[in-house]
Amino acid sequence: MAVADLSTSTPTRPAQDWRILVAVFWVTSMVEGLGVSQIFALLPTYLREMGVAASDRLAFIGLFSALIFVVGMPLVPLWGAWADKYSRKVVIVRSALVEAVVFAGVALAREPWQVALAMLLIGFQLGNTGIMLAGIRDVTVPLLKPIFVILTSLSIIWDFQVFNQIWLLLSSQPPPQYFTMSIYAFTTSFQQSEYGLGAAIALVMVAILLVVSFVYIRQMVKIGETE
Repeated sequence: MAVADLSTSTPTRPAQDWRILVAVFWVTSMVEGLGVSQIFALLPTYLREMGVAASDRLAFIGLFSALIFVVGMPLVPLWGAWADKYSRKVVIVRSALVEAVVFAGVALAREPWQVALAMLLIGFQLGNTGIMLAGIRDVTVPLLKPIFVILTSLSIIWDFQVFNQIWLLLSSQPPPQYFTMSIYAFTTSFQQSEYGLGAAIALVMVAILLVVSFVYIRQMVKIGETE
């Protein structure tokens, strides 16, 4: 049900939906990863039982491992576009069906060419991870956006006051590549005696901090109103 709702996700959806999405996508990715890794892990033994010479096994595995991406990578953007235009559910189900065909094909293969064909089909399985992450993003980003805004605002405010650490660690003579705006204003005013330029830099700092503080306070007020 969670996967079915991906194509109609909106910022007003219930907060608990992200847990369902993460659980479904985690199980899907785990099954896919375990299945494909088992194919590659057992492929040398499988080819040996089919009578493939030892000197040809590595070439076979290397060649078709690369061809998987040669086949699949050009299709990845198309899967994403089709998922956004039509249905994410259909594209993800497409990946699961191809995966089932791959597993069945490898299990039933009795000749090397059959294994090769099944491995090439893995290329048509690619493209679902980005769609899953997009589905999670549509649910979680609206929920976390206020936190991101607050943390970014606080980080900018904190960074503007970084002075003592750099000044002391570099023996009161920091080179230009270590200048923050506060150090630049200080050295311009008191070491180069350009008080006008130093005052202008300080005013710019105050203006930036006012804007950032306004965004921070505005976001805090919004959070308070929703509670």
